[in-house]
Amino acid sequence: MANVTIGQLTLASSAAAGDFIEMETVAGLSRKIAKSNFIGGTLTGGPTISGAGTLALGANTLTISSGGTLALGGFTLTVPATGTAALKSGTPTAARIASWLDANSVQDGGIAVSDLGRLSLAQTFSALKTFSAGLSFGNETLNVYLESTWIPQLYGSVSTGAISYGTRTGKYTRIGNVIFFHAFIAVTTITGGSGDLRLSLPTTVGMGPFCVAYLNNVDLPGTPVSIFFAPEAGAAHGAFNIMQDNAGSLVVPITNVANGDYVSASGFYFA
Repeated sequence: MANVTIGQLTLASSAAAGDFIEMETVAGLSRKIAKSNFIGGTLTGGPTISGAGTLALGANTLTISSGGTLALGGFTLTVPATGTAALKSGTPTAARIASWLDANSVQDGGIAVSDLGRLSLAQTFSALKTFSAGLSFGNETLNVYLESTWIPQLYGSVSTGAISYGTRTGKYTRIGNVIFFHAFIAVTTITGGSGDLRLSLPTTVGMGPFCVAYLNNVDLPGTPVSIFFAPEAGAAHGAFNIMQDNAGSLVVPITNVANGDYVSASGFYFA
C-alpha cells in the first residue's frame, strides 16, 4: 500500500485490521502501528474536531477527561475540568418531548412520547392554561362550568310562612346554559304561609322542562296520579304540581305541608 498522510487516510485504505499503517513524526522519522490499534485508540492531549464532518461513535463513548470543548456544527458542549456534563436524562431508548424552563434551558426529564394520552398514569400538571373567554367550538362558545351548592328553602307564593328545617341540601352543576340540580328538605316545623308551595333554585330560570319531585307525607289535592316539579321561567324557584286522571293539573299549596314532611326535587333547566 502506498504511503499516505494522516489527512488522506480513510479506514477503507486497508483490507485487513492486522495491516500496518505508517505514521510520519514531526522529526521526519516514521513509525508503524496496526490498523486495529489505530481504530481502537484514544485521542489525548486536547484534540480538536472541526469542519462540517460527522463524528460517529456507535455504541462507544467519547470522554473529555480533563475539561475542554467539543464543537459539532453549530452546537458546543463544554465539559468542566472536574465533574460531568449530562447530555440526556431519562430512558435513552424512549423518545421524549422537552419541557422548557426558559428560553435556553430544558427541564430535566420530559414527557415520554409513549406516555402521551395514557390516562391510567398518575401524572400531575400545574399552571394549566385557563380560558377566560371560554372554549370555542366553531359556532358556539362554552364559557361557564361550575360545580356548587346552595341552601334551598320552601315558601308560599302569597305569604312565606315560618319554617324550621332539620335538613336542607342543595347541589348543582352548570355547563354552559344548562343547570343540573338536586334539592332535599326535611321540615321540622311549619306555621302560616299561603299560596302555592315553592322551592328556591340556585339561579334564575330561562326555561325548563318538568322535573322529578318527591313529597313524603304531604297532603295532595284532587285525585293525583303523578307529581312533578316545574321551574318557573324568569324566577329562581319552581312549584310542585300534580296530574289528575281525566282532569287538569293542580298546584300543591303550602298549607298542605305539615311538621315532619319531606320535600325533594331533581332535574335540570336552562339559564
